[in-house]
Amino acid sequence: MKGSSQDGAIVVGWLTKLALVVAVIGFLGYDGVSIATAHVSASDRANTLASEAADDVRQSHDINKSYLVIRAEAEAEGDTLAPKDFQVSSNGNVTIILGHKANSLWMDHISAFRHFLSIRATGTGAPAS
Repeated sequence: MKGSSQDGAIVVGWLTKLALVVAVIGFLGYDGVSIATAHVSASDRANTLASEAADDVRQSHDINKSYLVIRAEAEAEGDTLAPKDFQVSSNGNVTIILGHKANSLWMDHISAFRHFLSIRATGTGAPAS
């Protein structure tokens, strides 16, 4: 019987270490997954907004109005869109560069890692035919 109580202590110790390792990996990995997800989402939004802008420019012929509408939509999603990052080509295609900040548990608190959280996503859209 004496051996079985020591075996139980070994199992509890091993499970505690395993739980701690999984928790640390999850904590550190969250920021990596957050950054990857933010890149994909921002890129998708940039392409969608660029297509909407191209259609709007084609219909209204007012680039400034289109920029303001698209910027408002971008800001509603937590993105930024500077005037220099909204370009309309002569054929009506629109290219935009959205700025976005990824969510973070720990990278935001370490200055050497903060730049990983700043995302710039480029999207291009052509007017619908």
